[in-house]
Amino acid sequence: MAGRPKDPTINHKIFNELGKLLETTHFREITIDQISENTGVSKATIYRRWKDKSSIIVDMFTEQTQIKVSEDNSLYQALLTYLTKVMEVYQTNLGRAVIEILISNQQTEAKSLFMDKYFIYHRQTLKSIINQYIEENEQDLFIDLVFSPIYFNILIKPQALNKAYIERLLKIILEAYKLR
Repeated sequence: MAGRPKDPTINHKIFNELGKLLETTHFREITIDQISENTGVSKATIYRRWKDKSSIIVDMFTEQTQIKVSEDNSLYQALLTYLTKVMEVYQTNLGRAVIEILISNQQTEAKSLFMDKYFIYHRQTLKSIINQYIEENEQDLFIDLVFSPIYFNILIKPQALNKAYIERLLKIILEAYKLR
């Protein structure tokens, strides 16, 4: 006999509470006890879904970065819209928490979750945007050229990352590929 089905509202409750806590508290100071107490969700239920707080944070982040791309836009506009949305999420407290988790020498389960639910997803989404413009054997390099400066700025000089930077970046890359 199968166990009781998961309540679909639990993740929503947890993510909402975590979002509220991140507005005022650094993620390292947030506890599972706090989340449990504030949501009325038992710690056992939380731990059945996630190994630890970092996994909850990464799971919440991957859910918030599921970006839909309009097929009606030009290549430039589709990439600009997509990358701007990615940038905006990284500039939140949640995004900063994920960055800290990823650059730590711990949290391997959270990092695996990030790779599976974020990194691979976004590469596939970008491939769907560029598929008709870039040969398949060049797509990974193109994506690396687009994402690498953005991730560099997120990590090293976040104040320099804005929509104007992404616009300049895209213009240079698309010109190099003779797509503008």
